[in-house]
Amino acid sequence: YYYLVGRSFLHPNLRFDQTEYNRRLETEFAAISDVQEVVKKNELIVRSGKKVTPRQERILEEMADVMQGQAADKGLVVLAAPAAAKVLLTIGAFALLFLYLYLFRREMFNSSNRLLALLLVFVLQLVFVQVAVHFNLPNFAYPVAMVPIILTVLFDAEVGIISSFVLAMLLGVMHRFDFTLALQTVVLGTASTLISRETRKRSHFFRILIVVVITNMFYILLVEGMKLTPDKDFANLLGLGAVAGSFSLLFSIFFIPFFESLFGITTDLTLLELSDLNH
Repeated sequence: YYYLVGRSFLHPNLRFDQTEYNRRLETEFAAISDVQEVVKKNELIVRSGKKVTPRQERILEEMADVMQGQAADKGLVVLAAPAAAKVLLTIGAFALLFLYLYLFRREMFNSSNRLLALLLVFVLQLVFVQVAVHFNLPNFAYPVAMVPIILTVLFDAEVGIISSFVLAMLLGVMHRFDFTLALQTVVLGTASTLISRETRKRSHFFRILIVVVITNMFYILLVEGMKLTPDKDFANLLGLGAVAGSFSLLFSIFFIPFFESLFGITTDLTLLELSDLNH
């Protein structure tokens, strides 16, 4: 009753304008900037060899997105050029390996089983490296000695040496031409090959373990010692180097019998086992 009485005397003097509301809302939204941070031209983002902070990581990711967008605007050829270059360099690395086998190891080149075993060893090595990359481990923690150890035991030292150089090229291409990683692969690969070329007993793997671990730790000492600002976690890097060398050997010991039996490859270890009169 009171509502009906009041309604006859009170009249609204303000009404809702939906059009004006939408216009003002759009104006306010337009005034909000999506720029979180401004990076000036030639401003230093992160120094080489330093740990990347979350802020620096966001800036680098945004730069990568901008560069990819710019490349896409320039055409499909420019966008696909980096990936195509990596593919060509990878093919070139394996082409050098197959050329060596064709010229100097024709019996191995003509054996499909041996070639398949060779490629499978490389695939396993790259898988383990990618696992280390996934967990953001430093380069010193990559088990790069696995390829030379396995291939030297399965075939000989020459194949182990050339495979080490091919692996160094592959890892360098995969990691944006990281010279430190490529050099590490060559050094560890050469040492692993030289110590693995006369593996006559399973117990000889302990000798390989000692050499690989010491070589990797010495390489870390050499590389970090040449830096003006060595890593603060220097002791941890040495520990990771020792663990990486150990895992390289453990993976090799595990997979060598697999390749021997699956691909019918007879090694010195196989012959020693067959020479047992109780066999």
